[in-house]
Amino acid sequence: MYPDHVRHVQGVSPYLLSGLAFAGANRPPEPNADDGILTAEETAARRALEEAEARAAS
Repeated sequence: MYPDHVRHVQGVSPYLLSGLAFAGANRPPEPNADDGILTAEETAARRALEEAEARAAS
């Protein structure tokens, strides 16, 4: 029913399957450096942290 590549990603967070690739994303990652890929999971986590910090500050 589904192609093979669809079956292999079942059970993986959709947040990891969507994101943005920025300049340098096609280069091998360097230690302690950004890889140039911003996943939806990273964005959601950052937003949750910012909201928690805002609640703590008020």
